[in-house]
Amino acid sequence: MSTWSSPAFTNNLAKAYAAHRPIYTKALYRTILDYYSPFPTTDRASTAYDVGCGTGQVARALSRSFGKVVGMDPSPKMVEEARKIQLTAGGYGGNVTYARASAEEIGKVVVPGGSADLITAAQAAHWFDHATFFAQAWGGLRVGGTLAIWGYGDLVVPGYVGATRVLRGYAYGEEWLGPCWEQPGRRILTELYRSVNIPADGWEDVRRLYGRAGGGARAGEKVLEEPLVEPVKFGMEDLRNYLNTWSSVQTWRENQKEVLHQGGVDVVDTILEGVEEEMRREGWDGDEKYEVEWPTVLILARKAEGNSGAGSDGET
Repeated sequence: MSTWSSPAFTNNLAKAYAAHRPIYTKALYRTILDYYSPFPTTDRASTAYDVGCGTGQVARALSRSFGKVVGMDPSPKMVEEARKIQLTAGGYGGNVTYARASAEEIGKVVVPGGSADLITAAQAAHWFDHATFFAQAWGGLRVGGTLAIWGYGDLVVPGYVGATRVLRGYAYGEEWLGPCWEQPGRRILTELYRSVNIPADGWEDVRRLYGRAGGGARAGEKVLEEPLVEPVKFGMEDLRNYLNTWSSVQTWRENQKEVLHQGGVDVVDTILEGVEEEMRREGWDGDEKYEVEWPTVLILARKAEGNSGAGSDGET
């Protein structure tokens, strides 16, 4: 179970996640919709399901192109926050509903089976049981329907190589947050899903694309011209807010709650002090906001006629 689906996950954390996590670009959605055929419009009975929907960012975005969208998440707090945001969205996303369900329960939500046009999973697939998820997604999609999976890795501060290295040291150092990440999920994500292979049986036209920003692509891998996550500039408080959404930070605080209760220093304060010190050493003046990027990957596949979609690994 991930931190986000734990009973200890609070409404305040759900709000922070909605406010301070990266926003996906129009280019990302355009890439998915260009792959999807025919192009969906809200005047037809097209359906999309967003698995691990969190606070509903993707589900609401898809509502502009699909007649019906369902967001699925195992966390009741995430689903509650998604519904609250939708109430204040001024009609945007009015064709979206939410269900409390995991990625392994797609078959309980997509009714009838084989009726979904699109199934997405954004920044979530690293938590899934992949064999079960692919089988469930295959069963939920119509023949020719699209599966889109994407995620982003570790934050990069371009131009501040040392500060990026310092941040990475705190994130994965054994004496800091390293032991607080749930594995193998975090490793799967930071490797940009390279170990997540679409089964050869039941899927076709598999594509693996990397965003331009963040430096995540390796030699020979397909890089999109535009970023998949909105470019943004941070100050130290912005970085603080983002770090406060990390699952590892929540785990660290839970493990150190007695120390914190006695006045101990919070890990985010320590990280910010170390990053700021290194950035000043690299020439940052302390006032100007700085660019941050995330390496990203998008995996697309189409349901083919055939087996259950959970067969042997090996993208075609």
